[in-house]
Amino acid sequence: MPFDEVLNKQLALQSFIRTRSLESMFNHLKALEVSYDLQSQAAGKIKAPTLILQGEQDPIFPPDHGEALKRAIPHAHLEIIAGMGHGLNTHFYNVLIEKIGGISKQYYKEGGGK
Repeated sequence: MPFDEVLNKQLALQSFIRTRSLESMFNHLKALEVSYDLQSQAAGKIKAPTLILQGEQDPIFPPDHGEALKRAIPHAHLEIIAGMGHGLNTHFYNVLIEKIGGISKQYYKEGGGK
């Protein structure tokens, strides 16, 4: 299922309507800017097995972001989901469950979770 433009416009509009204060939004952006170095180093500290589920058509974080995250997290596994955008969509639930189940089985088969 390709990117659902109508649905995503509705979701964006709902988010905009819920926004009570532009000042609050700008405070969040300032916090992100100030904490960038801390955030950029955090991925490399992850020790747990990590599955990155990346939407192939994600307009907010395109696939190259998922690839960079995979490089930053030791032993991460990246799955790029064909046709998926940024948000979870019920159309992709079966694919996501399959990917999560597959990596979980692999983890336990290799002796993880003991």
